[in-house]
Amino acid sequence: MEMEKAPRGRPRRLDKDKILEIASVLFWQQGYEATSINELVTAMGITPPSLYAAYSSKEELYLAAIDRYSASYGWQMLSGLALHSCVYEAIRTVLYECVEVFVGGDHPSGCMIATGLVESSNAQGALARKLADLRQQTIKIIADKFKARETQFVEGTDLPALASFFGATIQGMAVQARDVNCPTELHKIAEHSLSVLQASRRF
Repeated sequence: MEMEKAPRGRPRRLDKDKILEIASVLFWQQGYEATSINELVTAMGITPPSLYAAYSSKEELYLAAIDRYSASYGWQMLSGLALHSCVYEAIRTVLYECVEVFVGGDHPSGCMIATGLVESSNAQGALARKLADLRQQTIKIIADKFKARETQFVEGTDLPALASFFGATIQGMAVQARDVNCPTELHKIAEHSLSVLQASRRF
């Protein structure tokens, strides 16, 4: 007896949130340029047309992943600024939350924003500028905190430069996290950088 052929199944579909979740992990782990459309759809178990039905381009998907990261991990890392009126405790909390994000949990190490597209081709200029703007925004948020608590600093302290120093510290910690993935080493960096802040404090 001839067997009936099974009906061909429809291509798998994922909702946009699941697509974004999977893409975010790959972009975080490998970076934008190293992550191909083929890798993305293979990880998602869908076809390129299904991906493009949800996001019109790889660039749009990456920007959505960055926004997702900023709203979750980015908020977590900077939450200490709102929790503490003391600038020392605020920055210490920020740095330790950075360590938690950079090397903790079941996600890739490092930071999508701090190290994302630092070196990129000219074709990715708009994306690189987006990430550079986000890094500068972090520095501005820290600088605003310092300005609001100016009386806690020794007179004459260059607060914008101090904020830039901690922005650079966070970026360096993100790179170190990718290289060694060791929270102890990152905590040492955090404590050394806090000694700079301590030297600038009035109380």
